[in-house]
Amino acid sequence: MVSGAVHLFANKRNPDGSLPKSLIKKRLLICFVILFVGLLFQFPANNLYALPFLNNYLWNSLFKVNILQLFSYSFFVLLFFFMITKNSKQVAYISFIIGNLLIISSHFTLQVDWFKIIPLPFAHLLSLDKGSIFPIFPFMGYMLIGVYLGYLLERIDIKNRNKYTLIYFPLIGSVYIIASIIFNYFYHSGLSAVIGVTSLNMGVSLLRVGVSIFVISFGTLLSYPLKPFTEIISMFSKRALFIYVIHLLIIYGSPIFPGLYRFFYAVDSVTAFYCAGFVIFFSSLLVYIYEKTYKRQIASYFYKYFIVALIIYLLLI
Repeated sequence: MVSGAVHLFANKRNPDGSLPKSLIKKRLLICFVILFVGLLFQFPANNLYALPFLNNYLWNSLFKVNILQLFSYSFFVLLFFFMITKNSKQVAYISFIIGNLLIISSHFTLQVDWFKIIPLPFAHLLSLDKGSIFPIFPFMGYMLIGVYLGYLLERIDIKNRNKYTLIYFPLIGSVYIIASIIFNYFYHSGLSAVIGVTSLNMGVSLLRVGVSIFVISFGTLLSYPLKPFTEIISMFSKRALFIYVIHLLIIYGSPIFPGLYRFFYAVDSVTAFYCAGFVIFFSSLLVYIYEKTYKRQIASYFYKYFIVALIIYLLLI
């Protein structure tokens, strides 16, 4: 939802309302990079030479939709909305309507066995049945609703945005939470059913939207004591994809690091807490080092060629 809101500010239009071609190319490149990284994390073979010998079960793992693939598809759809509209109001209203339709209809689409109807790669986009974690119904809807939240903030003078977020966002969030409670009351014939419902239930999707909006509003309160750290927070937010990739490599391993899960596969909660702290600290440290060094020519060449060499190693050796 935050990503959707940010995109409304980031996509600057030409005077005639169109998007600059350079911006479109940049956004498409981001879509393909995120999709490539998401697929690479789920590459089903040890190298490219093994692909012809994979069975159906292993091919199935390649198309499972993870968070990176979801972001890629969502960014692409959002870019399309920006391209067919002329101003923020139009894209916000389209996103709000489509986003809510995705969430509401997910109650029905997630109960369909899409693997018997459409090809495997497309079925994974719509189903949770065979390993996908983030199907586009309802999860793409969250980003699109975030676009509408961004539009509400764009209309407000920058000095009054925090106040607006604190007052009005909880009201919007309350609408979704109340809708969730009402739905679950009629769907399960009791208010207690709100607790423990599955993601097949539209009520829990509506609840997620409402709670997320409350969290965003609460984040506004944190912006006051954290104001002196705005620059470093901004740095980490710009490197969110980097942090995501790095933390997965630390947990699950890479050609240069075996991965924490090999040593701490089943541990008590205290040890898990320390491991999580290590992952957060070390991921942030690597991003900080990269941010402070990548503009130097030698370091820039090193990072670029090291990543290319690592990908070649993963795919060919």
